[in-house]
Amino acid sequence: MQSYRNLVITGLLILLEFFVGMVGYKLIMPDWSWLKSLYMTAITLTTVGYSDYGIFSESRPAKIFTIGLIITGIGIFAFGASSLVGFVVEGHLSDVLRRRRMEKKISKLKDHYIICGAGGTGARVIDSLSSRKVPFVVIDKNEERIKELLRTRSFLYIVGNASDDEVLHMAGIERAKAFISILSDDRDNLFVTLSARTLNPKLTIVSKAVESKSVAKIRKSGADYVIIPDYLGGLKIASILIRPNVVEFLDGMRADHIHKMVEAKLPDGSPLVGKSLRETRIRSQTGLTVFAIRRGKEIIYNPPPDLTLLAGDGLVVIGLKEQISKLGKIVGDPDLPSRWFS
Repeated sequence: MQSYRNLVITGLLILLEFFVGMVGYKLIMPDWSWLKSLYMTAITLTTVGYSDYGIFSESRPAKIFTIGLIITGIGIFAFGASSLVGFVVEGHLSDVLRRRRMEKKISKLKDHYIICGAGGTGARVIDSLSSRKVPFVVIDKNEERIKELLRTRSFLYIVGNASDDEVLHMAGIERAKAFISILSDDRDNLFVTLSARTLNPKLTIVSKAVESKSVAKIRKSGADYVIIPDYLGGLKIASILIRPNVVEFLDGMRADHIHKMVEAKLPDGSPLVGKSLRETRIRSQTGLTVFAIRRGKEIIYNPPPDLTLLAGDGLVVIGLKEQISKLGKIVGDPDLPSRWFS
């Protein structure tokens, strides 16, 4: 920011002016102490006056030096004042313009995700959705927390209270596909979930819970899924000790940027709807094996070949981008690979 640099330059020039003034008075008036020279410089630059020492009657060089000091001092302070005004105005205007650009981009979002809470868990969700190029907007009332995340990331955000319906409308909740509430207090998560469900009954809502006793209440408020991070962390630790190879495999899959575990959802009108898994010939055409099918909230592991596929079924596979691309064309979802591979 140019105005900020100008303020720094002004500060350095003022220090330089004081130094030159102090040294100049000391050279012109050898009998003066350094403190007296500094004091004379201060009252000259601040236009206090000269009654204390009456230098105008003592030395002509002192008069000339003082005139020069005053002129340069006025110039420096004028430059500093203009820089300060510019810093304030420029900062305010840039914030206003940035906020308007942000609101304009958010207003164009559709089928996006809304993340309420930019704490530790929120940062992980942001990174995950960003890597998959999923459109989302973050809501958090702590602007400093958002700015900290923006140092290494880029995303749309709204500084505000997620419990405020107006803020949720700004985030485009009516057009959103999913809503994630990961605030630090269960009461806040419950209230925000209730508000989101009221404003968009078709929304998929995932909420965080700090205490297990809050899970049932948050679900009743409208959450489709309630996650307890401490519970999941405990399970992960136990799994590492009991089944280290399985955990290592799953962690490797999540970190693998070449192979991805993908869910291909069958849209209405997909050519595979009504066919058995055997009739789809997915294995022969793509080299992929469907090892699970998500049907609503039910997961069918190792589905039998004669299982008839329905609209909305999610076919879970692991494969390369080229294989996923072929699967997307078969199921009628050509954008499938772009949502899972960055």
